[in-house]
Amino acid sequence: MKNLMLKFTLFLTILTVFASCDKLAELIQANFNVDLNKIPFSVNPINTDNSSYSVTGSQYMNADSLIKSKESRLSINNIKECKINSIEVKVTNYDANDQIHSLKNLKSLKCELSTDGTNFEVVKEILAANITDGGVVTVDFGTSGYDVLAKVKTPVTITYRFTASNDKATTKKIDCEAKVNYMIRAGL
Repeated sequence: MKNLMLKFTLFLTILTVFASCDKLAELIQANFNVDLNKIPFSVNPINTDNSSYSVTGSQYMNADSLIKSKESRLSINNIKECKINSIEVKVTNYDANDQIHSLKNLKSLKCELSTDGTNFEVVKEILAANITDGGVVTVDFGTSGYDVLAKVKTPVTITYRFTASNDKATTKKIDCEAKVNYMIRAGL
């Protein structure tokens, strides 16, 4: 009976230790949103109606440093999820009285990304009906986000390409910036 009681006590101790480890692992985690540097770009005048044009801009991302800044006991090896929540494109020289030199003049806007020189892949395309403001448009990915985990396992330069089709010709340069919001989740 004593032997059975000793085995039962040992079993309960082991069970308690494993349960405590799980609780400790739950405590060591980092879930956060991050906006990296804004990506400036300009669209030069487009002389013809119904034209397509592309512009690119890049930003550097070191997910390991971002994670460590939130929880020093974690690293890139502990990353569980990295997604794009949204991309906001803003016209920095926007004039509400000038609809030709604004986002309202677009038929569509396609956002693509490439990491460290890989081929571009389409992230999202929005049509004119979804561009309700001439000065800013937000491409929202909802709760599912756009998964970039495999792309950010090492420090990378992410290049975004914005391809748009205009409705009317433009006569002046349109200055823009893009802000990309990422959600990162890491834990033991």
